[in-house]
Amino acid sequence: MPRRRGDDDTEVRLHAPTSSLRVTLLALLLATFLAVPPVRRTTTMATTGSDSNPCTLAAPCATVDRASGRLASGDTLYIRGGSYGTSSFPSGYENWHLPAGTAAQPTTIRNYPGEAPVFRRRHDPGRVS
Repeated sequence: MPRRRGDDDTEVRLHAPTSSLRVTLLALLLATFLAVPPVRRTTTMATTGSDSNPCTLAAPCATVDRASGRLASGDTLYIRGGSYGTSSFPSGYENWHLPAGTAAQPTTIRNYPGEAPVFRRRHDPGRVS
């Protein structure tokens, strides 16, 4: 088709990115990646749980040993209400330690909101363990 005077003759040329543009794009990418908070998981333990469960709210695990094995820095273990005996803890639990957290991402064990877990010693008279 022949061109007439006044037709739009705008030409767009794309150039390869300069090194400063590459650095800027890389910096933006890194800033975005670093600004995304880490994934923090919750793990749940309950007296009605089973250690074959995935330790979720819907399918909790039964023992601290199983639940704590799933924890990483920044994670939280919720312990549901109920009475827990010594079988809920790993043997030799006196020397048992939580997976390490950091000041910015502490590993936390706490009661499930609104519930009160009770831990019983094996030799408490009149108590079920």
